[in-house]
Amino acid sequence: MSFEAAATAAELAPCPGKQALENKYRASVEVGGGIQFSHSVDVDAHFQPAEPNSNRWDYGLGLVKGNTHFAIWIEPHGATSSREVDKVLAKLAWLKGKLRSQKWSQLNSLTSLTAHQGVQQFWWLVPGTVSFRPGSKEAQKLAQCGMKMPVKKVVIR
Repeated sequence: MSFEAAATAAELAPCPGKQALENKYRASVEVGGGIQFSHSVDVDAHFQPAEPNSNRWDYGLGLVKGNTHFAIWIEPHGATSSREVDKVLAKLAWLKGKLRSQKWSQLNSLTSLTAHQGVQQFWWLVPGTVSFRPGSKEAQKLAQCGMKMPVKKVVIR
């Protein structure tokens, strides 16, 4: 199943390639090693009208390697204080709730396939500095929820 079909089934509006990402973030997401972008979705914009006070995740991207389709999820968010970790984890919890829903079951399947490709599923993209270090309590908190340290560039190979 393709990311485009899965996103459509979830009633999201897929865009070709990285087009759903805000322009300032597109150059910060790269693929290589035979992986290509298929489609992307702006999850935050989709849910903002219906859930204005929710901690919404920002973007989903469909990737293809050979005949295998899979999905990653990217959250551009500052990391200037340790409080930002809790905000990003609240967004992750929100996203995981959506992925558990029946409507998002195909996107959940594509997300599960990501781990089989040896690729991280959930990414925190940081436009500025990170106020905490690897091994810190903040980094450990992220790891417990399946995330790694924030990155300035998402590189999928």
